[in-house]
Amino acid sequence: MLFRAAPDKAMMHLLCRYTLFGLYGALWRAAAPLLARHSRLRRDFNLRLHPEQGPCAALRDIPVAPGRDRPLRLWIQAASAGEARLVRPLLSALECSAARHPRFAARPLHVLVCTCTRQGLDTLDDMKNTYAPCPERPEGLRLLSSPMPLDRPDIMRKAVRQAAPDAFILLETELWPGLLRAAKDAGIPVLLLNARMSKKSARAYGLMNFFWRTFAPDRIAAVSAEDARRFAELFGNPEHISVLPNIKFDLACPEEESFLPHETQTGKRACDALCRPLSAGAQAPRKTHAEGNARNVSLRPAPDNAGARPAPALFPTENGPALLFASVREEEESILLPLVRSLYDEAIQGRHATIIVAPRHMHRVTAWEDGLRAACLPVQRISRRQTDTGQPDSRPVLLLDVFGELQAAYRAVDAAFVGGSLAPLGGQNFLEAAGAGVPTLVGPHLDNFCWVGEDVFDTGLVKRVKDAGELREALSAVLAEQVAKLYGPDRTGSVSETRAAAAAERRALFRALIGPKSGGALRSARFVLEYLQEFRG
Repeated sequence: MLFRAAPDKAMMHLLCRYTLFGLYGALWRAAAPLLARHSRLRRDFNLRLHPEQGPCAALRDIPVAPGRDRPLRLWIQAASAGEARLVRPLLSALECSAARHPRFAARPLHVLVCTCTRQGLDTLDDMKNTYAPCPERPEGLRLLSSPMPLDRPDIMRKAVRQAAPDAFILLETELWPGLLRAAKDAGIPVLLLNARMSKKSARAYGLMNFFWRTFAPDRIAAVSAEDARRFAELFGNPEHISVLPNIKFDLACPEEESFLPHETQTGKRACDALCRPLSAGAQAPRKTHAEGNARNVSLRPAPDNAGARPAPALFPTENGPALLFASVREEEESILLPLVRSLYDEAIQGRHATIIVAPRHMHRVTAWEDGLRAACLPVQRISRRQTDTGQPDSRPVLLLDVFGELQAAYRAVDAAFVGGSLAPLGGQNFLEAAGAGVPTLVGPHLDNFCWVGEDVFDTGLVKRVKDAGELREALSAVLAEQVAKLYGPDRTGSVSETRAAAAAERRALFRALIGPKSGGALRSARFVLEYLQEFRG
């Protein structure tokens, strides 16, 4: 009986896997009619259902210049806008690292990036305007963007067969059974980069670890030792798991302080520094060249509903303090709307704050607009600010409805609250606000950002509050402090000059704190190339 126990258990697990996978495919089929009508999916639904009609098929057929080696083809999977932003530094580091790699220096780099959301696609489209080629790879890279095919097993098998990548790169926690199984069946390696897993997710995945272990990624680069431990418990392969710096640290500094300038000569020196071999104990470069170095050859047109890019003058800078509620999630709207109402009416040393609200998802802009008007507040969308005249003395609450302008808003305000943190949602990326030099506040729910560490709070660059009441008090205090700096008798320059000097001081402190933690893009790029060299022999 003892000898039969293990085979019986293995057989049971095998049967369960086949059953679960069958149910998974059946659920996708049953849900297809509903998904096709979903407001956030219907525009690209046909391409998700038939990936052979789009970039998935184009990846394999991109023409290569005569005499060039076969390109290295990668499929990168990014969930939404946050993960899509990681693509830029990662590709830049891959390109520059490949230039110094004996196996990949002569091979063009062709990349397909799939993402699940419209905002993710818009992020990828925006990359095409900011590319500066690696000086040692003047042909750069070819980048295609596409909505992710439905993870229905038969559809994903077709997409993988059409794209025929050399490797899959999954960002953060992109564990899709259909994709993972199609990759395994095709013998294509899967690498999970910048990998993180919350306690809640670990408990949910752990209920069926026998299922997930069948499709375990070939290599995992986790953002912390704790995340590495959770992935090891799920997949049972600790020897295949490494810990590398989070690529989000590389994104935390403003774009004007990019590691690799666009000029070729300066760029080559920066590329030399970027690609310099790191010893085991060496500190990674403080800033990669990623912020200004990526090309997107996108097959998608600009979205029909995209607003015009707002000019800097659209963000208030001179008449009073400005407060930004950034990346606000739907679950926080009912909490924050009364807070906006209260702060709008408050006079801070005789001055009223201009309030800007930036919902995390663009489809919530209309809900915010309706809610603010119901609260008897004037409201104006940023995209209409140049054309709407309004009353000369009006002070509307501004709604940031133009995708990709959050960084510009951070640089224009005197305080920011970053959402996803007042409700138990894990938090949104507050490093970008702190990196722009704006006093930053967050709520207590930051499970997704445990990897940041406590030092950013200990220095006061980011303040954590426990609830909406404490947030109200903290915002009033920060705005009062900023008003005293900007409009007080000790001011030495104009309001904009004083604001810029204060922001520069905070950015310098932030860089000193974050610098030793950056370099994740470069090390992740090397992680990929080293494995591919080992895998292909």
